[in-house]
Amino acid sequence: MLLLPKAVGVLPSRSRARVRAHAAPRARSREDVLKAVRQDGWSLQHAPAHLQADREVVLAAVEEDGWALQFAAPELHGDRGLVLRAARKDGWVLSLASASVRADKEVVLAAVGQDWRVLRIVPAELRADRDVVLTAVLQAGYSSVVWVM
Repeated sequence: MLLLPKAVGVLPSRSRARVRAHAAPRARSREDVLKAVRQDGWSLQHAPAHLQADREVVLAAVEEDGWALQFAAPELHGDRGLVLRAARKDGWVLSLASASVRADKEVVLAAVGQDWRVLRIVPAELRADRDVVLTAVLQAGYSSVVWVM
């Protein structure tokens, strides 16, 4: 006999909001999109292309959820400021960044400080950088970091 908890089929409130936002028709005005991305960064995926390329709209989305960067226009993946904000939310967002931003020490420090395992995708010259390694060690502990090096 399989016993299921009472809450089976009930999504957490954050997930319900995300489902509603993703199922909603596309917002057309800039103000509507800004309001939507401030509540749920992933709603950027429903925005018109010209607003996915709007730095202010993408910044609002990234401040709510760093992974919203994946829905931004490709040219914004090279915007150091946007990637830095996103990496402070989730270090793995560094994987979406352009090569030049991924090689930026300050962005890497923010990403590694959030999750030391990001060292896997950091360029070799920064993996050997004393400050980057120290940040990783402080974030996770020496024994956890050694295997990445």
